[in-house]
Amino acid sequence: MNLEAEIEQLKYRISKLENNEEANKEMLRSLIEVTSAVSSMQKSQDNMSGKIDKIDNRLTCIELEPAKKYKALSYEILKYIMIFILGGVLAFFIKF
Repeated sequence: MNLEAEIEQLKYRISKLENNEEANKEMLRSLIEVTSAVSSMQKSQDNMSGKIDKIDNRLTCIELEPAKKYKALSYEILKYIMIFILGGVLAFFIKF
């Protein structure tokens, strides 16, 4: 009777170990899936990072465009003012 009880206890422990092994296998499969998903997310993030850098560069160029136009316009206005002043000075000296 003692031997049969020990056999039943061993069967129970083996059954429990097998169940734990199955649970561990399932957990490992889930972990592999999560690792794969994280890897995919990392690739997507790297791709988005490159796109964001390109957009940032384009936005910087767009933001600088009005400044370039304003600088060119200021230069032209200053140039015509200087021409006007020099023309007036020359006209004054030529007249006398």
